[in-house]
Amino acid sequence: MLSSKLIQLYQTLSGNQLEAFKKWVHSPVHNKHEGVSALMDYIFDKQKLTERTLQKQKIFAAIYPDLPFDDLRLRHLGALAVKQLEGFLVYWNTKDDQFSQQLLLAKYATQQQQEKLAKQYLKKATKIQAKHSTESGAFFYQNYELEAAIFEQKGTQTRIRSTNLQAIFDSHSTAFAIRTLQYACIAITHQNIYKGSYQIPLLATLLESIEQGDYDDCIAIQLYYHSYQCLHLPNEEQHFEQLQQLLFDYPNLLPAGEIKDTYLIAINYCVKRLNTGAEQYIKAVFELFKYGLEHQILIENGRLSRFTYKNIVTAALKLQQHDWTAQFIATYTPLLSSSYQQTYALFAEAKLALSKHELERTQELLWQVEFDDLLLNIGAKMMLVKVYYQQENWAALDSLLHSFYVFLQRKELMGYHRTNYKNILRLLQKIIRTPSFERAARQKLVREIETTNPLTERDWLLQLLQ
Repeated sequence: MLSSKLIQLYQTLSGNQLEAFKKWVHSPVHNKHEGVSALMDYIFDKQKLTERTLQKQKIFAAIYPDLPFDDLRLRHLGALAVKQLEGFLVYWNTKDDQFSQQLLLAKYATQQQQEKLAKQYLKKATKIQAKHSTESGAFFYQNYELEAAIFEQKGTQTRIRSTNLQAIFDSHSTAFAIRTLQYACIAITHQNIYKGSYQIPLLATLLESIEQGDYDDCIAIQLYYHSYQCLHLPNEEQHFEQLQQLLFDYPNLLPAGEIKDTYLIAINYCVKRLNTGAEQYIKAVFELFKYGLEHQILIENGRLSRFTYKNIVTAALKLQQHDWTAQFIATYTPLLSSSYQQTYALFAEAKLALSKHELERTQELLWQVEFDDLLLNIGAKMMLVKVYYQQENWAALDSLLHSFYVFLQRKELMGYHRTNYKNILRLLQKIIRTPSFERAARQKLVREIETTNPLTERDWLLQLLQ
């Protein structure tokens, strides 16, 4: 029974939920089946739920001590208990939704022809909706539901006069536009990863309408429109500029999860442009990171993603923000999952030391830990490459370049990462083999570095040829 739906749902309950569910089960308003009460009491009584404590025969004997074991009867009881738990979870997750409650009461009053009561409930729902500080697709769908309920409450006798039909159309079309653009962004991202293909109804018409200015006054639509175009038309830089400005001007306009998604679109846009050599985006991505940290946009449930942590350090150090980076490491390392704190902090400290040309300290930090994370491991090897080059330790560098290449061949890496690091190693070896007095050959090498993609260490390689 441990793997049953009942136990799976039960184990998701928090302490407060569990106490409330116990009262729910024993309330005759919700549960009139004594067998369900007995089954749940048996489960409530167990400190640990295991295969042994949830053995079917033991449970059945505890509930029906005078009856022989009946698996079908126990399964039926379990199904009834699941319905009780599902009903409780629906209640628990909607008990604080005052807007929906008032709207349901208004609809009920309208059905019962209690027009005065219906107006009161709708007035309360309108006040609740007016307090919203975010503009999401869900917000405008609620507007639509509210306007539709108001329309129904007014009755057929007034529909020949003034109505709120325009408000219904406006709310519905705005909600549709936001949701369509939101999922269009997700579809492009999904297509890029999994090579899928989606036909999005009315998207072309919607984009044309936005470009004609029909939704200029809706910031949420503008946010999602420019997010979509950053993904769809990455070479049209004005969409990123518009998106970045909107994110800075309206950091709390969308719900936390949605604003984070748009931030990640902007950040990933910068990263992709940087990987193609557009170094001007390093400042833009750093500003996005800083703003996202200051406004808690990049922090979810008190946690910072280790990938975001690593990318922030990389961006800051490209701008030689040494003091800021040191403060960032001290402040935000505790926000990483505990299992990643030591390795990511050491990695970040090593990058900081290397950026400050503290070569011996860089080596000491890298030798303190074995990096299990594949990309951290590669990053550590890349740092050692730079250390050996600056130390002119050619024997160690030659050995590392060989082992690094073999490592890239052996490991399962995304094509982009493997190609990028192979390009770095190949071009570095060319630099080492090309004497400084062969100016023509070195100029040719400069041009090759400038046009090679992907190449995340373009600036460093070019510096070696100066």
